[in-house]
Amino acid sequence: MIGAGVLVLFSIAAWRQAAALPSQAGMFPRLIIALLLGFSLIYLLRSLWQARSVAQDTPFFSNLLRFSLALMLTVIYVLIFPRIGFFTTTFIFIPVFAFTIGARRMKSAFLASAVFTLGAWFIFVVLLDRRLPPEWIVTALTGGAN
Repeated sequence: MIGAGVLVLFSIAAWRQAAALPSQAGMFPRLIIALLLGFSLIYLLRSLWQARSVAQDTPFFSNLLRFSLALMLTVIYVLIFPRIGFFTTTFIFIPVFAFTIGARRMKSAFLASAVFTLGAWFIFVVLLDRRLPPEWIVTALTGGAN
């Protein structure tokens, strides 16, 4: 419930920031922010609905070790993706994170990772024509020719 509330507040703040962009440049960010706000509101309503049926003595974290590992993994991801590259780091991060929080279908996690990474590449590089910093692995394999 707290996370949903934070996401709603973040969405509202981001919408206000995006409003300062020129109309054409701000269209895509506003679309993404509207989706984030919509899903956040659904998440908040579901959390409120389920809060009635949950016992009051339920622990906040069901597994503090998994939460700590997931948080640490996320911090590491944010710190290393500028050096290694967004796509490479993201492709590796998603299944490792899924395994850390308890997912056991690694084939599905790798498939989801590939779909997300290819989708992000398609949106940024193909649709928006925005080059991201070079990927370390591509630079290493091609001898610096990008």
